Amino acid sequence: MKTKILSQLFLFASLGIIYITMSSDTSGRAMSGTSCGSCHGNKTSATTTTLTGLPSSYVPGQVYTLTLTVANSTNPKAGCNIAATAGTFAAGTGTKLKSSQITHTTPKAAVSGVTTFTCSWTAPATTGAVTFNAVGNAVNGNGTDDSGDQWNTTSITISGAFPASVNDIQTTTITCYPNPANDFIIAKGISSNAKTIVLYNLNGQTIVPSYTFENDLCKIDCKNLTAGIYFLSAIVDGQTIRSSFTKN
Repeated sequence: MKTKILSQLFLFASLGIIYITMSSDTSGRAMSGTSCGSCHGNKTSATTTTLTGLPSSYVPGQVYTLTLTVANSTNPKAGCNIAATAGTFAAGTGTKLKSSQITHTTPKAAVSGVTTFTCSWTAPATTGAVTFNAVGNAVNGNGTDDSGDQWNTTSITISGAFPASVNDIQTTTITCYPNPANDFIIAKGISSNAKTIVLYNLNGQTIVPSYTFENDLCKIDCKNLTAGIYFLSAIVDGQTIRSSFTKN
């Protein structure tokens, strides 16, 4: 009888250890994007953390799609934490909201040494500098928080600008043609007084295209774009213009 009781106790203890170990491998933590604490070793250049999708100057109340990229040549999975001094986040692919910050839902498998996480950030209603702190943690996947995990951080500060008029925070959707595109697209509705014409790919990366105006129609060069879906954004007369198209 004593042997049976001891065996059951050992079994329960083993299950508890397994649960704790597995839990430590899945719980994203809100650390203000500044570190992974002392549990995951030290900050190291073996991991590169990059946050993209932020403008140099935000429009109050505007929503921006952000992508955090974690690159590491050896560890097979990664987690993340993103925090900002103002504005609000919403979770995206592979992420969740925790203590008003973005963390991973579970360690995500890397593809060719690169792991990406997405979220959206709504700019505050008032202007002022906003600092983003982000940490990417490339983990060895052994189920334990230890020195084999390799993390690094990035920090970006952007400014805000008051809209010149209410039109600045209004958005108009236009049509791009031909769609799908090969060598170029025509963006009808973007006139020659347009400002900040940019493209975004599905990874949230910003591309500044080459473009000309013909009969007050915007012709955007697509020859150097890789195949895929692109999102177009421009500001015309204080109004945000948006569209999307596919490059063959």
